[in-house]
Parts: sequence; C-alpha cells; structure tokens
Amino acid sequence: MKDLEFIEELKQLIEKEEMPPPAPMEQRWTACSQSSMSPASSSAEDDIFSWEVQVYFPCSKLVGIIMHLPTTVARQRKEITDEFFHYRHLTQAELWDKYSAYKLWAKIEVPKDKDELAALQARLRKRFPVDAYNKARKELDPNRILSNNMLDPIFGNKWKSILPWLVSHFILSYPFYFWIHHMYCLLVNLLGASA
Repeated sequence: MKDLEFIEELKQLIEKEEMPPPAPMEQRWTACSQSSMSPASSSAEDDIFSWEVQVYFPCSKLVGIIMHLPTTVARQRKEITDEFFHYRHLTQAELWDKYSAYKLWAKIEVPKDKDELAALQARLRKRFPVDAYNKARKELDPNRILSNNMLDPIFGNKWKSILPWLVSHFILSYPFYFWIHHMYCLLVNLLGASA
C-alpha cells in the first residue's frame, strides 16, 4: 500500500524536521485516466491514484498540500509562506521520485533557475509524452494562441515568437495610415507622460 507508506514517511519527515505541516493534510483516491497527459494516466484499468491538492502518485492516492493564510499581518503571512515552501521542497526532494509523485498541471510553477527548469523538464519527460504533446500543439495551434508563459518553458518549446504572426495577420491587415496615427498618439502620450 504505497499510499499509506507515503503518508507514514511524510509524517516521519515532518517530525524529524520539526516542521509545522499544512493542515488539514488531505488524501484522496481516484481511478486512472485514459489521457496520457493526466497525472493519473495509466494503461492498467484497475490502477488507482492517490492525490493531494498538489501531487498525484500511483496507488490511487493524492496527498494534498494546502497552505492557509489565516492572518492579514504581512510578516506572519510571509513566515507561513516560507514554511510552506520549505515543507514542499523538502517533501519533493525526499519523497516525490520514490513514489512517482507529480504535481497537478495547474499547480506547477516555472522555476526561475535554469538548472531547476532543466530538471523539471527532464522529470516531466520521464512521465509524460512531451514530444507528442508538443507536436500536437504545433499542429493544432500553429500560431500559439493557446500558449502561455508557463507552457512554453515547461515543455521546452523552441518555437519562434508570435510577433511575426501578429505583424503579418493583424498589423498589415489594417490601412497603413491607421498604424501611423496610433504610433503618433502613442509617442505623444509617452512624451507627455515624461514631461
């Protein structure tokens, strides 16, 4: 029962590090998904996944990591947030690989550090069909309308900027004088704001 082992190890880690754990600690179970990009994807129909609000892992369990901010005092909120991220980073380093735990897509943050980003990309490639996903994105959304600043770095896309598309499909479709007029207005506003 990997789900119970995970919780037991998590409890031991919290006690060893004397960390205040997020409360409540949720653990939920779900059936597998047929979607290959789901954190609960599996080809075995009877697989169960456990999950928490932030991470999924096989054995049908999810253990939730939730941070509550019960105060409006800025210093206290920062202390709670710092402790929460310490807890999350420690559990990630100690438990996630061992239990094949992955964050929900909506909870992933793009690391600012290049090495951390490369490690995240490599980890996602182990679990998900990233190349097939990128190929589908390129075919179905060639102009990157549905892209954003999280998807591109996480999935390692090296697509060209959307700016050439905007120029060719939007700017050039309007009369030239329209753009000259708007550039003039923009310059007047910028110069007026700086005066």
